This record gives sequence, structure tokens and C-alpha cells, in this order.
Amino acid sequence: MNLTNSRISIYNFSILISLILITGGCVLVYWPGLDGIFLVDDYPNLSALSNNGGVTDLRSLLAFVFGNEAGAVGRPLSMLSFLLNDQYWPASAESFKYTNLMIHLLCGMLVLLFCYRLSRILRNREPTAIYIAMACAALWLFHPLNVSTTLYVIQRMAQLSMLFSLIGILFYCQGRLLTNTDIKRALILVTCGVTIFGLLSVLSKENGVLILVYILVLEATIFNNLAKPKLLKYWFWLFIYAPLGVLFLYFAAKGFYLNSYEYRDFTLTQRLLTENRILLDYLHSVLIPHLYGSGLINDDIIISKTLFDPFTTIISVLINASLLICAIYFRKKQPVFSFAVLWFYGGHLLESTFLPLELYFEHRNYMPMVGPIYALIYYLYQLSFYVKREPVRRIAVAFPILLVLFSAFLTHKSAMIWSTPGTLFSVWVYEHPNSLRAQRIYGQFLGINNQPELAIQTLNSTYQKFPYDVSLPMEIINLGCRYNIETPYSLDDINNLVKTAKFTDGILTLANTLVDNIVNNKCENYDIYDAIKLLAAIETIPNIERQKKTFAKLLFLHSDLYVLARQLTPAIELLDRAYKYQRRPAIPIRQATLLASAGLYEEALRYLDVAKSADQDRKILAPSELPQLLEFEARINRLIDERKPQTSEIGIISNNFSESLKG
Repeated sequence: MNLTNSRISIYNFSILISLILITGGCVLVYWPGLDGIFLVDDYPNLSALSNNGGVTDLRSLLAFVFGNEAGAVGRPLSMLSFLLNDQYWPASAESFKYTNLMIHLLCGMLVLLFCYRLSRILRNREPTAIYIAMACAALWLFHPLNVSTTLYVIQRMAQLSMLFSLIGILFYCQGRLLTNTDIKRALILVTCGVTIFGLLSVLSKENGVLILVYILVLEATIFNNLAKPKLLKYWFWLFIYAPLGVLFLYFAAKGFYLNSYEYRDFTLTQRLLTENRILLDYLHSVLIPHLYGSGLINDDIIISKTLFDPFTTIISVLINASLLICAIYFRKKQPVFSFAVLWFYGGHLLESTFLPLELYFEHRNYMPMVGPIYALIYYLYQLSFYVKREPVRRIAVAFPILLVLFSAFLTHKSAMIWSTPGTLFSVWVYEHPNSLRAQRIYGQFLGINNQPELAIQTLNSTYQKFPYDVSLPMEIINLGCRYNIETPYSLDDINNLVKTAKFTDGILTLANTLVDNIVNNKCENYDIYDAIKLLAAIETIPNIERQKKTFAKLLFLHSDLYVLARQLTPAIELLDRAYKYQRRPAIPIRQATLLASAGLYEEALRYLDVAKSADQDRKILAPSELPQLLEFEARINRLIDERKPQTSEIGIISNNFSESLKG
């Protein structure tokens, strides 16, 4: 008896030590990457912390959490989590990245519990189940494909979505095992898993709705041989099939995503064809880890024009179709294989199919890769029982450990790259020589770090490759203003170049910077009227108005220039146009302020009515502007009654023009 207890104690102790080694090792591997900076989408999402002078009260909290533009539902839970790190902007990236790392560890422990549960359902003995689960969790935690998700601050959204989805799925697994012995408790567990944690997942990121798909995959594979009581069948219709049906009808009836392809360089058909190649690339990267430095730069993907252009498209389509057909056909005989395939492809149903998103991002594999990793470890361990040669058996058992160590090495190298912006951007340029974004970001980095000549050379050579992106010569002019040096382009050149330009994601940011430089007299050769002419030219870029939010912000910025030039009528007219593209109260409020400042009180009241109407269309739980609007309205009415014209000049905005694009 004592010997048995001693063995149990040693076994439990070894598990504890293994967990400490895995989690502690993960922290050490990622630690250098915490010194990195904010990148790309971090800025438009987190800079909203400064909109109201920081999140300091309930109103500013609601505005940040619920009044943002991060996805269809605003992802309020993810936005709320960022307040754990800071309530002001600018902020230090280190604390944000540290929190991401802790969430990554939590997700890893949930992967361990999930894989352990799967192995026990598949009737693996306790030591075997623990070994498989730990190997899966360790490989997932250390996998270099997850570096960009963990160290890219804004991808906390993907992390939290996975965190709550896995908790919900674990609730479902526990309840599913009780369906034939305690149906009441079982239904409570599965319902809580899908409703409570499913909702939390969706509020973190919209693809949390795929928890319904993951449950269907489990039911079709791992739980396939488990009897399904009649009550559970009814439950499935109510909580799984019906929501999925509603979601399908929503996308089918709405069809909004079809119009969004006008903004892309590819059609819906081309996207679906291209994603076949990308999915296989994802799968290859999951099963064969390698060093990653890019992560966020994927705008150089070759688009599949047809099934045979490039020729790898048809091959990818056939491989993907074969895997799916085999997974469905062998789901009873090989549930683990079927689970891995269906889990992986099911996890990509939204972001890698019909929605007009960008083509490639590593973070889309954060949850889907769990399936292939589990199958890899599971079959490697099973191999050790079927081969007779002892060396082969040992290799089969040891290989997962070697794979984990190799992945940890690669992830540490990637974290080192992410820790130094110059190194990271250089790697982006090296890995993606045909990427517009990589070259532009690197050129901007050189300019910021006192290398203007090299920056101009980099940006100019990039412009020769991408002559449709006028943001590149705009940044060159910015560098000329900043360092007071001659440049190969002038504002007159840009006014001509826009005739053959296309909309790109750098136009708004660099136009804002250039205008700011001009207004603040950092550009000796240009004045405010040159800036007005520049924005008027940019607004003529073909199809730029289809980017409604961006176009509205350009018009708002243009209006502010006319305010500085003390020209009220064109300022109001530009704001009228901006409101057509983005119905937000800030626009008519701005108009009411300008008109009231000019003594045009009746017109100001008319725009306040427009602002009230826009306020009614705000997102649920977003703070209302109505109290401020009513107070403003009352002040104007008092001025009308007193017939005392306001003596303040037209509301000249701050010279920091970036502020006019916020809020």
C-alpha cells in the first residue's frame, strides 16, 4: 500500500515538474519579444485611449469599450481587457505583450485539458493520456506559428476568443459524457458551454461563433459512437443547428460582403481559389515548424486567377477536397484523423472562405491548429505500440519531445527578431521583397531613425514597383520637410500622380502627417492652400469613396483646413459630404460648433438635430451624446433669446491634425 502511494506521489510530482518546465520554458522563450513595439493595427485600435484624455470615468470607458470600430460587434471584451494594461495613450507595449503571453499560457493549459479529455474519451490509459496531452500543449505553446498572435498586441482578440471557446468546449465534453447517466446535469453543462462561454468568445472576436462548428466536429468524430438521447437531439436543434441556420441565412440575405470585394484586388472566386493554396500552406506550417519573421506582412500573396493559374491551385483544391472526403468517410474508423481534418478546416470557415478579408494571417491558425497537433502526437505515440523494432519505438516516443524542443528554439529566435523593430522590419523586407507594406514600413523606420537618404532611396525604389501608391511619394515629401532636404517629388507631382493611383492603406495616415507638417510650418515651400489642393486631389483617386470611413476622415481633415483658412462655406459642405459616408454625431456637432461660432444659430440648431438622429443609431451600450447635445442646444437658444452674437472666432482646431481624425 505504501509502495503504491509512493508511486502515485512520484507520478503526480513528475506531472507538476513537467507543467512547471513547460510554462516556465514558454515564458523564457517569449521573454525577449516583450521588448517589442506596437505594430500596424495596434495603433488605430488602441490610440482611442486618448480620445477623451484617457479612460478616466464611466463615459470614457463605455466609449472605448463599446464605441469602437473593431469588428461587427466591437469586440468589447477584448477592448475591456486592454484597460488592464493602460488607460492612456501613448502607452508602453511591454505590459500589453506580457498580458498576451499570460493569456497564451492559459490557452496552453486549456489545450492540455482538452487533449487529455480527448485521449480519455478514446480510452487511452491515464499515463498515455497525460503524455499525449502534455506533448500537445507543449508543442502548441512553443509553436513558432503562434509568435505573431502572442506578440502582436491586438491579436489578444484571437487569444481571448480561443480561451472562452475552449472553456465552453470543455463544458460540452464533460456534459456529453454525462448524457446517458445524468441528462439534467448534462444539459446544464452543455448549455452553459455554448451560451455563456460561446457568447464571451464572440464578444472577444466574432469568429467565436465557430464554437458551434467545433462541437459538431466533436460529435461527428470523437463522440460518434456515444449514444445520443432524444433530449440531446432536441438540444442540438435548438442550440447548434438553429443558430448556424440563422447565421447562414444572415450572410445569404445580407450579401454585404459581395460589395466589399470592390475594395480588394481579387474577386470572391479568386479568393476562394487562393485560400485553397493558403490552407495547405497553413497545414504545412503547423506540421513542420520553421522560423517565422514575417507574421503580419502577407500582401504579396500570388492570387489564383483560375484553377490552373497558378497550376498549384488545382493541386491544392484536389488535396483539400480529398482530405475532407476521407475525413468524412473514415470518421468512424479513424476518428482522430477525421477530427484533426474537420477541426482544422472548420476553424477556417469564416476567415478563410467567402468574407472579403485579407488573404493570409498566421493568427487564424491559433485555434484550428489544435486538431492537427493532436493527431500528430496521437499517431506518433500509437506508432510505438505497432512497430516491433525497439529503436523505432523509442524514436516514435521521443520524437514529440524533440519536436517541442526544436519549436522552442525557433520561437525564441522569432521572439528575438520581434524584440528589435529594425531587425523585424529588415526581415520583413528580406522575406517579402515584393511586399508594398514591408518596403513602406522599412522606409518609414529608416526616416524616423535619422537615415533620410536611405529612407528616400528605399521608398522611391518601392514606388517604381508600385506606381499606383501615392502614399510613397507623400512620405518622401514628409522626410524632406522633417530633415529640410530636397526630394524627387513635390506636391504638384502628387496632384498629377493621383490620376493613375489606387487606394492603399497608407494614404490616410501619410496624408494626415503631411498636412500636419504643412500646417505646423515644417514644410518651408508649402502653405495651407497647397494642403487643401493636395487633399482635393487625393479625394479624386478612383474608388476611394468606396472606403467610406477612410473617405469621411479625409473629408473631415479637408474641412479643418478650410476652417484654418477661415472659409466657412466649403468647410460645412465638406462635412456634409463626410456625413453621407459615415453617420456619426461628431460630424454634425462639428458643423453646429462652426456655425454657432459664426453667429448662425438657426443653422447650428438644424445640425444639432442631425446629430441627435445620428446618436440614436449608435452601437448598443455606446455612450450617448444626447446630454451634451441638449446642453449645447440650450446654450444656443439662450444666445438667440438674448440676441447677443458670440464673439469667439470660428472654432479653429488644434494644430495637431491627428486629433481631428479621432473620436
